[in-house]
Amino acid sequence: MVLPLDVSRAKSVKALETASEGSHHVFIAAQKRVETEDPLRDDIFAIGTIAKVLEFLKMPNGQVKILVEGQAAPDSSIPPPDEPRLHRSGCGTH
Repeated sequence: MVLPLDVSRAKSVKALETASEGSHHVFIAAQKRVETEDPLRDDIFAIGTIAKVLEFLKMPNGQVKILVEGQAAPDSSIPPPDEPRLHRSGCGTH
């Protein structure tokens, strides 16, 4: 499945930049509450997907537009904090 995403959170943009320099893979997981500005591990669903960044476009305002393709479900839950990951806001229960 291919999905376009708009990314503006600094941590997520940095994760995408890191992934773009390497394998182009990121771990994508849904954020539990859209109003949480700086989510911690408990604010993110443990189940997600490994996705490949197909397109990466940085806008003048700092926002990034990406096109990702789902690759696989990970063998475990949320990766360690030092691995690139992208949190999708607005998904899940409130």
